[in-house]
Amino acid sequence: MALKEQKEIENQKRIEEASKNFDEGDLDEDSEEKDFEEQPSGIIQPKYKIVHTFPTEMFDAWGGYTTSQMDHDAEMKKRIPSHLTVTLNLKWIDSIKEANLDINETTLLFEYPEIYYLDLNLKYQVDKDAGNAKFDKKKKTLTIKLPIVGLTEDSKKVMDEHYQKTVVEQQERFNVL
Repeated sequence: MALKEQKEIENQKRIEEASKNFDEGDLDEDSEEKDFEEQPSGIIQPKYKIVHTFPTEMFDAWGGYTTSQMDHDAEMKKRIPSHLTVTLNLKWIDSIKEANLDINETTLLFEYPEIYYLDLNLKYQVDKDAGNAKFDKKKKTLTIKLPIVGLTEDSKKVMDEHYQKTVVEQQERFNVL
């Protein structure tokens, strides 16, 4: 029993020490090295994330009365996202004053002299005039939100193939049942 009690006491000490280090904000060596990385020489592509926002209707979750036309309309709406949000991680800049952001119907171009360059195909047609962008100085991120107005030719082909595949799979499931 003494051995069990001794192990429990050692484990408790480790937990207390880890808790103390966490509360004091001590970081491990790997995370400290990441914070003090040197700025790269030359122009780099910033890390980015794209989030698609799809429309939802109350009856999607309700499961009540629906007609085939309502189901078809809902399925068509789900095919295309309503908004596109692009978040750029810009950890080497403090201000966005010198940045150049150019958005046309299907592409996003971001430039910051001597540091960043990004030319991104959005894969959807967007309304560049109705979008907005915001730079968060604390997180050093630029968030760009754009409403989607339609599909490009390439994305239309992919969506049609995916939709056809989904319809065939549903028909096969109903035939099996």
